[in-house]
Amino acid sequence: MPTLALLEIVLCGQAVLDVVGLLGGHRAAELVPHLAYLVTSLIVSPIAANQVHGESGRWPGLLLAFAFLVLAVIEVRPRTTWRS
Repeated sequence: MPTLALLEIVLCGQAVLDVVGLLGGHRAAELVPHLAYLVTSLIVSPIAANQVHGESGRWPGLLLAFAFLVLAVIEVRPRTTWRS
């Protein structure tokens, strides 16, 4: 699971940079959804990792693939809510 740990570090860094940008005066067109997407992006991979920890077979891989798909969508949405 080192890849998931690295992904979570990158997502935390992105969230910190977004919050710094908001505190620095930049405004998201839709602030509440933007913050909701940031928080959701931080909790998806730990939940998925917790569900597949110690499991074997096909289903853990499918769950991780679904989690990555969800993260891809979640990563696009904050960019669209950032634009005014």
